[in-house]
Amino acid sequence: MKQLGVRNYELGGLSTVKNCKISRKWQKVGFIRMGIVYLYPQSPSTASSLRYSHGCVTVSVVLVRDMQMRHQRTIQYPKTPNYTGINRRFTQILVIFFSVFLVNPPVSISLTFRNGDQNSGYIGICAGITNYFGDLRNNNMRGVSITNRFGGQIMLERDLLKPIRLCGGLFFGNIVGDELSAQRNLNFKTSITAPYVGVSVDLLNSVHAANSNGFSFWLFGGVEYFLFTPMGDIKDGSGKPYYYWSDGSIRTQTEIPGHTNSAVIIQRDYNYETDYRNMNIDNVSNYHKSALGFPVGLSIEKKFNDRTSFRIGGVYHYTLTDYLDNITANSVGSRKGNVGNDQYLFLYAGLLYSIPFGATSRCPVLR
Repeated sequence: MKQLGVRNYELGGLSTVKNCKISRKWQKVGFIRMGIVYLYPQSPSTASSLRYSHGCVTVSVVLVRDMQMRHQRTIQYPKTPNYTGINRRFTQILVIFFSVFLVNPPVSISLTFRNGDQNSGYIGICAGITNYFGDLRNNNMRGVSITNRFGGQIMLERDLLKPIRLCGGLFFGNIVGDELSAQRNLNFKTSITAPYVGVSVDLLNSVHAANSNGFSFWLFGGVEYFLFTPMGDIKDGSGKPYYYWSDGSIRTQTEIPGHTNSAVIIQRDYNYETDYRNMNIDNVSNYHKSALGFPVGLSIEKKFNDRTSFRIGGVYHYTLTDYLDNITANSVGSRKGNVGNDQYLFLYAGLLYSIPFGATSRCPVLR
């Protein structure tokens, strides 16, 4: 416990306490680390009467299980402070904090415990499809199998405050792009593995709504570090390249007058066999296959029972790389892309299972 100084203080609704010794210590309540300030009167008679009447004179927000039992005490800053330096600055900050947030808080926020609310953890899994947003027009997706756009996510969550959850997990899946035009014919499939952490907030802002009708509406924001590998389908099953002709066909030879009869029309196999990073396209090779991203999502959760919930939602991944599709603003010729990074959207549905941490580990409600 740190000693902060000796002063005279007037306690609102009580009496003046002379030569008050101030001490501070940190106390952990669940996930909350609070600074609690204690006043120790030097006069034994005063200290005895105060402690007898009020337990101990504590300047803090006291967390209790019933809102009716909450105690708060106010400090009035002395008009003529008698000391300087660190203790004075700390006291000024302390008094401003308690004056503003306890006497007249700018927003109505309180931390309470609710009987029966357990501090819970959640484990879940979901599956869905991805949508890519980048340098390709994505106008040739008819032949792309839905399995090439598959995505999945493992979710680990835990209650912090009742409308707030700490989230972590792992996203894994593929994004696909395919452009077919008179100017260029490009395609890719990029596999992504992205561990993430973040925070979710229930926009209904209480468990009351979730408990009354079984629904909750979550806003998620976080950060991720992902690994990616862009691949392309530029060869057939025998390893021969595709040649795109102006009539829209794909053939085994280049489009020149002498090949009109000999070039055989073939179909793409949609087997993405070529690692673009090793091809040195646009005089760029061995670029980083990892980057940071910032996922932001919305989801609706339906509670079936005390343990199981169903969730449906979407997460938009804002990435800090322009190489997910192997096309950038610095690409050469018809391959030249747009300025800006590549993004993708993950739409999913899945199940969550609640794991309580025991009735004695209850989570405070923020409201």
